[in-house]
Amino acid sequence: MLENAVLALIRWGMNFNERRQQQSYSSPDWLILPLRAYFNPEKGQQWRGQYQLTLDKHTYFLSCTGERLMIADAAEESVASIEFSSQTAQSLASGELDAFDAIDSGKIKTVGSKADIKRFFMAFDGNNSI
Repeated sequence: MLENAVLALIRWGMNFNERRQQQSYSSPDWLILPLRAYFNPEKGQQWRGQYQLTLDKHTYFLSCTGERLMIADAAEESVASIEFSSQTAQSLASGELDAFDAIDSGKIKTVGSKADIKRFFMAFDGNNSI
């Protein structure tokens, strides 16, 4: 399946630790694509509902259905909300930054229970949970 090849290329590309400048994206959907590359459906099954994710001021609603990370533009209610920049996401994926250190330092803003926030980040494989 072509999607699997594209997601593998994304994971490979995130291994390069060069400093990235703020990027412009032709579509906000490109911001969320790396999350699909790192998502682990088995761990995502532990989610208790939808999560609201704001990434570079674009808001998405994420849930796990079967083997897939589902992304929607709207939701009725979220178990937690999480906000960070694409640069923070790149630092998480490359292992330069720990998700919970980023929360403590304010690079990631969260609303919700610590258990639900932990479930969110633990559902992503990679060098460092996203």
